[in-house]
Amino acid sequence: MTSRAYRTLRKFRLRTTLVIPFVLQIMGAVGVVGFISFQTGRSTVNDLASQPVKDSNGDLLYYEGIVQDITDRKRREDELKRQLKELKIEIDQKKREDEVATLTTSSYFQEVQQEISEVNLDEFWN
Repeated sequence: MTSRAYRTLRKFRLRTTLVIPFVLQIMGAVGVVGFISFQTGRSTVNDLASQPVKDSNGDLLYYEGIVQDITDRKRREDELKRQLKELKIEIDQKKREDEVATLTTSSYFQEVQQEISEVNLDEFWN
């Protein structure tokens, strides 16, 4: 090995040597999952968790990581949001029904309804 190549290799620190493959591995895993999701038409979101592993002196040894497909969790969240929206619509509908019931039982509404029933529409339109 030439002295120039040896000097270049000495500049690489162990930390860099360990971190770069880890990052490339995570990027590759996320990319593969994304590609497969795109091909199958599934909506996939990935959760990435990593942590450094150090020796007893506190020096970095390597990184551990997990890539997790959380598509099902997102699908359940979306379904709960949809159900909540439907529930709000039902609650609003119930409120409107209660308001209509309150209005139709009021004495003013009863008087107006009585007056309308007494109007002869043929005479009114002629």
